[in-house]
Amino acid sequence: MDTLFLPVTRPWAVERVVEALNASDIRSHCDNVLLYIDAPDCWGWFDALIDSGWAVTTVTTGRGEPPEGRIERRVRHLVMRLESQKLLRGYDRVLLVEDDTLVPVDVWARLSALLDCGCTAASGLQYSRDGQRIPGVWRVNYEAGVYDPIWPSANNIGSISSCGHYCLMTTGEAYARVPIDPRPNEPIDRAHTKHLAPIGVDFECLCGHLLPDGKVIS
Repeated sequence: MDTLFLPVTRPWAVERVVEALNASDIRSHCDNVLLYIDAPDCWGWFDALIDSGWAVTTVTTGRGEPPEGRIERRVRHLVMRLESQKLLRGYDRVLLVEDDTLVPVDVWARLSALLDCGCTAASGLQYSRDGQRIPGVWRVNYEAGVYDPIWPSANNIGSISSCGHYCLMTTGEAYARVPIDPRPNEPIDRAHTKHLAPIGVDFECLCGHLLPDGKVIS
């Protein structure tokens, strides 16, 4: 069974994110959502999804509010990734969407096509909330020890070494079996997804990045 995996910590994002999910082609491929509630006051996500006709399986961690800073949240993110690996093992194709990501209407078709071509995982694009004009996908430059931004080829498809989880499709088995071994100061998302290679990226699968004030980086 295919599923949409939606980990949530932001109650303020419910309306806009669910609206984007409802408008997308996800429902034509699967109507199942695995909702992972990892902060208080997030049951509005469940209500909005149920009201929209999704079949929702809910897991709640009972943890408190996550730390504000990205660096401070790394331990929390690591725990969530390890738990989500266990949850997703039995699923076929899984689309992981973060709770401040506004997916495009053709998100499932675009990312699924890359899996059909032999990629282990597929990613769309989203710009940073800090205004960084580099898409959240990277190619590892091992000799220099850095992550390089990449740019699309002629057909707007590229191959990457690691990426964020904001709009990621893979299989439950692939997601579950890869190790998470962050080096010092390495973001958890890169540490995890670097083991999913080959990762394809569709540069026309453009996701909006919702901010608390209602603005969208796109």
